[in-house]
Amino acid sequence: MSVDEPLELESPAAVKRPSELLAEARQRLGLSQKEVADKLYLTTSFIKYIDAGEFSSLPKPAFIKGYLRTYARVVNLSGDEIVALYDAELEIAEPTPEMRGVTEEDVGTASITGPVLQTGLIGLGGLALVVSVIWWLVSDPEEEMPLSVTQPGVSQPATQDSSEAAFDFEIATQEGAALQSEQVSQAPALPDQTGLESQIAMTETLRAIDTVEQALAETVAESPEVSAIPATEASIQEALSEQSISEPSNSEPSTSEQSSSEQDSPRVVAVADSVKFERTTDGARSFVTVDASGFDQLELSFRDECWVEITDNQFGLIYNDLNKVNDVLTIYGTAPFKVLLGKATGVEMIYNGRPFELEPFISRDRTAKLTVPN
Repeated sequence: MSVDEPLELESPAAVKRPSELLAEARQRLGLSQKEVADKLYLTTSFIKYIDAGEFSSLPKPAFIKGYLRTYARVVNLSGDEIVALYDAELEIAEPTPEMRGVTEEDVGTASITGPVLQTGLIGLGGLALVVSVIWWLVSDPEEEMPLSVTQPGVSQPATQDSSEAAFDFEIATQEGAALQSEQVSQAPALPDQTGLESQIAMTETLRAIDTVEQALAETVAESPEVSAIPATEASIQEALSEQSISEPSNSEPSTSEQSSSEQDSPRVVAVADSVKFERTTDGARSFVTVDASGFDQLELSFRDECWVEITDNQFGLIYNDLNKVNDVLTIYGTAPFKVLLGKATGVEMIYNGRPFELEPFISRDRTAKLTVPN
């Protein structure tokens, strides 16, 4: 099967899995799993997992599509079509949940009964009474009584005796003073009487308001069907909101997994296009070279099998694989490097031509996680 030959996508039962297509193409070309693994710079276990369709056993799920694409290229298949079959298999394995229909329930219409209408009218009447009393108190100013002082008559006939004139003047003066004192003493009494009447009217108004509020509360308590209808609508809305919250939560894991795989996929393609891998062997030892276009060199020699992950400062994760005994791994990249060793006791490291001591970073389980240079 050539690379340009399309794969017909039929029903899920008729279409073969991508792992089956890759395994058949490999066998048709007479290639073993180890030969394919050497061409892909992977271990044989990766090819076994892919041929068996056990994608969940691969250590890095984000690299699965890249493995399938390169595997298909080696066995002369279309990488895009193999990846499409893999995506279709994921969709069949994890179907999207369906939204359940919401049943409609008939709710009785709210009607204003006789007691409710009567209570509303009483409340409006009491409110109008309060407003009218306050308006009357504010807009009816007290009328001040004018203070009048009578001026004594001074003009007397010229022919009157001086004694009679003086006597008349004294009488008039005394009468005027008495009248003025009576008017001044009566003037403060008027505001006191008016203020007392205002206080009495305000007290009666407050009593009327209290009576209206008590009657309104008793009427609402006697007619529970009016308040029952909003409660029923509120319960329906609450049930709908709980259902809408619970249903998206069920589909949340699949959405997050798809988003994470979509975010990781462009990064894999960028690393695969920018980083060069080369594996050579002299029969006894295997030399692996990873060129990430950097000027810093990191060399690791293995006395035992060890899983290695290396991240550089430019491209991120540039190498992750299981190295065997007598392997030599050389990394060209941009420091600082973040290194994870699964069995650090069997590894020797050289950084930029100088030995790097791993002993301080080895934990009890013989793993090591460090940054070079630290």
